[in-house]
Amino acid sequence: MTTKLNLHKLMNRETGYLNELRVTQDDRGSLATARELIRGTLREAFRNWEIYVTETQLRDSQVVTASVRPKIPAPKFRIQGSFAYHTANDCQIPPRQQIDQDDGVFLPLSFVTVNGRARPTIASNAYFNLVEAALKPLCDQKGWLLRAVSIHSGS
Repeated sequence: MTTKLNLHKLMNRETGYLNELRVTQDDRGSLATARELIRGTLREAFRNWEIYVTETQLRDSQVVTASVRPKIPAPKFRIQGSFAYHTANDCQIPPRQQIDQDDGVFLPLSFVTVNGRARPTIASNAYFNLVEAALKPLCDQKGWLLRAVSIHSGS
C-alpha cells in the first residue's frame, strides 16, 4: 500500500508555512525606501566624485592629466540574492537576526581601462572610499550602522 502525502496546504504561500516565513509588507516597504535613498545618494556621489576622492586615487597616475576631468560613469544597481529570487525569509529571532537586501552596484569596466587593458584594481579603493564617505551622513541621519570595508592595495 502506497501512502501519498499532499503537502500543498502546508507549503501554501497564502496560508501555510511559507506564508509564516514571508517578509512583512512593512519590512519590504522599509527596505525598498532605504534602498532608494541609498541609490540616490550614490548616484549623486558619483556625479560629484571629487568631493570624496582625488583623481589620482580614482585612476592610475599614468592616465591622470590636469587638463581632462574624468567622466565617472553613473552606477547601475541590481537587486541580488534572496530578494531577487523571491526567497527572502522574515527573522525568527529579532533583533539578533536581521533581514538584509543585497543591492549590487555596477560600473562599466571600460572606465578602468589603461592602455587597452582592464585594471579594475586601480579604482577599487577609491570606489569603496567614495561609497563609504557618501553613505556615512545618510547612515548617521537614519541611525544605521555603516560597516566600512578596509581594502589595501599592493602598491
